[in-house]
Amino acid sequence: MGKGPTGGFGRRTFRVAAFGIFVLVVAQTIVADLYTLEQRARISAVMSAIFGFSSIIGPLIGGFFTDNLSWRWVFYVNLPIGIASIVLVKAVMIEAVEDRHRHRIDWFGALTLLGWTSLLVFALETGGRDYAWGSPVIIGSLATSALLIVAFVIIERRAAEPLIPLDLFRIGTLRAAAVIGLALGMVMFALISFLPLFVQVVLRSSATEAGRVLTPMMLAMVLSSAVGARLVLKIGYRLMCAAGFVTLFVGAMLLARVGMESTQLDVSIAMAFLGIGMGFGVMATTLAAQNSVDLPRMGVATGLVNFTRQLGGAFGVAVGAALLLTTLTDRLAEALPQAHIQAGALLSPHAASSFPAATQEIVRGAFADALHVVFVAALVRCERKRGRDAGL
Repeated sequence: MGKGPTGGFGRRTFRVAAFGIFVLVVAQTIVADLYTLEQRARISAVMSAIFGFSSIIGPLIGGFFTDNLSWRWVFYVNLPIGIASIVLVKAVMIEAVEDRHRHRIDWFGALTLLGWTSLLVFALETGGRDYAWGSPVIIGSLATSALLIVAFVIIERRAAEPLIPLDLFRIGTLRAAAVIGLALGMVMFALISFLPLFVQVVLRSSATEAGRVLTPMMLAMVLSSAVGARLVLKIGYRLMCAAGFVTLFVGAMLLARVGMESTQLDVSIAMAFLGIGMGFGVMATTLAAQNSVDLPRMGVATGLVNFTRQLGGAFGVAVGAALLLTTLTDRLAEALPQAHIQAGALLSPHAASSFPAATQEIVRGAFADALHVVFVAALVRCERKRGRDAGL
């Protein structure tokens, strides 16, 4: 995608998300250890509210920094927050360990897991853009990733304390929660990644306004998590996930209808439906995974569901970027047959600002068409998953 804030987005998102998974899994495991299922559902709603507040403030601050300083400040601002969090954990989270024993860390499992996921995301993100799909780099990455997957399974079967105990996949509820989490991540992260681009390029809004467009989704996630915490104990995980995918389908369908003449209100309504679906789905899959195993393996089960969600997000962003670039190149080649098209160089929202007005309109229309394809792909993914959430 070129240099700048959009370059290597899928890989960077995946790396940053890895640290987020670690913190989130620890927090969710602590909650599962301290509270019963009924209490856990309510505490999860509180955690979702905190997450939603942070997710609303974060894009607004990030948009302000991008508009007034530099996109790099989106990362710099996290340094003091991270330091404050470390101090808080050190001072407050004091645990008296009564039964301490040494564990054997599954280093080989961790390395092979990191290897196959990184190579797979790299191939999906750069294939067809930086390298041809049939190039030695892409074929080599995919082949090496496949070999590392096989090695990972063999290592996990033989490890004394495996990173991901493979017998967990024999538990139907946990297996279904992991698969649903994968689908949720694909839809959620793909839409979150490309919607700000749509708002900036197609609707001609600022970076701050692009960050604000995610607010309805985050607010809806908070509210649906709070409501879902009460409903899930009455109607069950399966119906909660089904309700989540139905609302996701409605939101994706509304997004598939937006275009150059749409307004931010149109996008916000679609985002609200997406947020409701995400809140229901994340709540149900997390609680289902935790309740399907005994206490010693609750942390592993929680981590597995979060990992598949983030992995699905990496896949969703990579596939969405491939669809976006392919469609954008085709549309620009049709409209500007004499021009040498480098679609990746146009992914910066301000890249086309130096073009003549007529060319800017052509680029804007091409982006609208390309992002429409991404939104339709998300719609298809929701429709396919809507009827396959059995097992919870």
